[in-house]
Amino acid sequence: MNAIVTILTGISLLLMLYWLCRMEWHRQNKRRLWWRLMANAIAVVALSMLLYYAFRPREQETRLMAVLATEGTHPDSLKSFLSQHPGTPVYTWREWLYASSATVEQLHVFGYGLPASYWKMMNEVPVQLHLSPEPRGFLSVGWTKMVYQGNRFECRGKYDNTGEDTARLFLLQESTVRDSVLVGPGKVNDFVLNTIPFFTGPQVFTMVVVRGRDTIETSRLPVIVHAAGKTKILVLTGFPDAETGFLSRWLGQMGYSVTARNRISNQQYLTNYLHADPVNFSRPAGQWLGQFDLLVTDAGTMAANPAVSNAARQLIAAGKMGLVLLADSSLTKEVWYGRGYRWQSGNGGEAEGTLTFVPGPAATPVWKNRDTVLAVRMNEGAGHVAISGWHSSFSLRLTEKNSHYAAYWSSVITGALPVSEPEKTMSALNNFPEPWDETILLWRTAAPEYTAAGTIFPWLHYTVAWPDRSGWQTAVSRQDSARWFVFDRGEWFTMRMRERMQASEAFAGTRATVTKSIDGKPVMNWQRLRGLFLGCFFMASVFLWMEKKLD
Repeated sequence: MNAIVTILTGISLLLMLYWLCRMEWHRQNKRRLWWRLMANAIAVVALSMLLYYAFRPREQETRLMAVLATEGTHPDSLKSFLSQHPGTPVYTWREWLYASSATVEQLHVFGYGLPASYWKMMNEVPVQLHLSPEPRGFLSVGWTKMVYQGNRFECRGKYDNTGEDTARLFLLQESTVRDSVLVGPGKVNDFVLNTIPFFTGPQVFTMVVVRGRDTIETSRLPVIVHAAGKTKILVLTGFPDAETGFLSRWLGQMGYSVTARNRISNQQYLTNYLHADPVNFSRPAGQWLGQFDLLVTDAGTMAANPAVSNAARQLIAAGKMGLVLLADSSLTKEVWYGRGYRWQSGNGGEAEGTLTFVPGPAATPVWKNRDTVLAVRMNEGAGHVAISGWHSSFSLRLTEKNSHYAAYWSSVITGALPVSEPEKTMSALNNFPEPWDETILLWRTAAPEYTAAGTIFPWLHYTVAWPDRSGWQTAVSRQDSARWFVFDRGEWFTMRMRERMQASEAFAGTRATVTKSIDGKPVMNWQRLRGLFLGCFFMASVFLWMEKKLD
């Protein structure tokens, strides 16, 4: 209706209301007069609203709102909304970028929402969310992004199996199943999958979820495996035995630089080198011990060599060396974990010169087999100490359980090695970066970075990338290069959609209107209002008719 028709209609309705009220006022029967006047007013107002609904400016109303259909939009929800708001335009994200949003006063978002980087390109239009139910499956997941050769790659998380069949989670490397776990139907279970990587360099493991005969999900797990040759290990024992012999050979096979020194008499030592240069042990211990990253010894050897013990304490406290204490049957008949993790001598007293550790909050088990703890790690200053409680782990090698042996000692070695950051690393702050998605990269470097323009970047800075493909990405500087990974859009679907929902809710929370309103004015649901006014008009008319009959 144009302005003139609207004014004339309003005047006509006011005249009608005046005429009806005047007739009621001059009726001889004055019973329920005020009720009759109120009924006439209600009937006229309801009639006016019904006329407005029939001739309202639909084009102007539909321009006030728009619909953005994102991934996960439920067709029935969208159809129900459009039936209440006919003519409302529906956009995809790409269409919305090129559409003119100047006349849109509210945007209704359906589905799982948008990534945080997409919301940054959104204008100031208020947003109302109609999010789909949260997807189930992987509720959380995390894995080792970087490991050294011979150490375990581990993936942990929580899985919600909503199906009627048992879900099987497989960890694959080069199409070979390395580990698996079962999640029962209707169960929400934590899971841990681990393996030892085959090769060094950038690698990709695969997580496959199978339910019945159907493959539910296939997603990749990128990891960078560094060569272990840079890690120097000293195995120092008071006498040669099978345990240290097997351990030294296994460490050498894993690529570590191993120096094994065993005392065979009062003044004679047997020294073997695996991937290592000779060491002059005739010098004071403080001069040659510092070149090693890890010391593997036992409490008896530490007690017999005070100079080595004191030098090791200083290096461990400074975080320059780690320590692995082997189970020592010469000091105690009981394993160490039977006495509260305290090393004691055979007569019940602490052996002189030994390292005594009583686990507190810093103590962390690194290997557990049911209720038996076989190794524990604790902080000693800035360094790490791992204590092994297994006298004969070499028996696993004799029974062809090499994977168990590798898993155990990988845990102990990893727990004992001091934590040191690589000189230069790059990591994506986005949990699951996608192609053409804004990815924030964190660049860590030990030295200032000089650009072509002569600008010096600090040792820690951020950069933004827009990858155009999935897979491993390489960033190159003048001094070095770093790698990071981009996932396909179908990978880790539930995790990415959950992040989108969180980003959408955070964005909507910054807008002035997040409920069903447009700049503070309610959004009319005309289907419901029409029924309300039609009911009011009908009841008022019936009341007046009955009053007329009873008069």
